[in-house]
Amino acid sequence: MQYSFASRAQTLLSSPLRDIRELAKRDSFISLAEELPAEELFPLHSLAEAATSVLSEDPLALQYGEAEGYGTAPRMAEPGFFPAKGA
Repeated sequence: MQYSFASRAQTLLSSPLRDIRELAKRDSFISLAEELPAEELFPLHSLAEAATSVLSEDPLALQYGEAEGYGTAPRMAEPGFFPAKGA
């Protein structure tokens, strides 16, 4: 399959963010602009436990929810939803 692009597409430059991302792959490069935390800092075990817990209780958790987003608002309004300050 052949694609047709506008002639101006030939003059487009690479995205600066893409260039930084390539540099960030180097071990000697620490980018504070990328917002890519070190993979070894991800709480993988905790995330796996949370996913298992949620999916074992409610397999519908993977379905899209209400488009309006009102399903979450009442839960967030319940007392104790947000931790107390200083907790």
